[in-house]
Amino acid sequence: MLLSTLFSLSADLALVDVRLEGEGLTLVLRSNQTNAACPACAQLSTQVHGHYTRRLADLPCQKRPVRVCLEVRRFACRTRGCPRTTFAERFPLFTRTYARRTLRQAESLTEIAFAQGGKAGAKLAKRLGMPASRETLLRLIRGSEIPKRKTPRVLGLDDFAWKKGDRYGTLLVDLEARCPVDLLADREAASVARWLREHPGVKLMRFDRAGMYAEGAKRGAPHAKQIGFPLSSPG
Repeated sequence: MLLSTLFSLSADLALVDVRLEGEGLTLVLRSNQTNAACPACAQLSTQVHGHYTRRLADLPCQKRPVRVCLEVRRFACRTRGCPRTTFAERFPLFTRTYARRTLRQAESLTEIAFAQGGKAGAKLAKRLGMPASRETLLRLIRGSEIPKRKTPRVLGLDDFAWKKGDRYGTLLVDLEARCPVDLLADREAASVARWLREHPGVKLMRFDRAGMYAEGAKRGAPHAKQIGFPLSSPG
């Protein structure tokens, strides 16, 4: 019980053994549940059909790499009409299906990837006892959910070049939080108006004197106050 608490295991897992192998630790885990729910029909089953072992990377312990041997049972589903005859038990608080690492290691590596990037992040992760390739860290970044931001009260709009002299887009910025909130594929009034209608709540808008932004603001948020500003200083 003390070791399970030390390694912060979820309630559905039991620690069977801890092994010191080379420079790392191996944790042997198995489920302590008596049944499992079929992912297709959600019906509980207690009939074990077989088992196999999943090997996962976990958070390090005193900079020692930690590997997990997770004993997974396969259950038989007896629900008539269910497309699944057998299924493996799942541990949603510990790891994802088919993943090669625990959720907590994936979260730590994702934070490293966002802070350091791919190459530098891989070097740091290795020093911390969580070796991961540059490609793995970049994949974690690409797979992360973009946090939803509330609609800004004060919105800034400006154009930028996808390809200079050929194709332009629009950058939308929360001027109070001083952070970008979205990109539009073009700088047309219809696109600006559509975004404003989908994100009600903008009270004040600042943009250059381009007519398409003023028109889009008028159509999408007619009650918002508009303030223009020049792109360059006079004189």
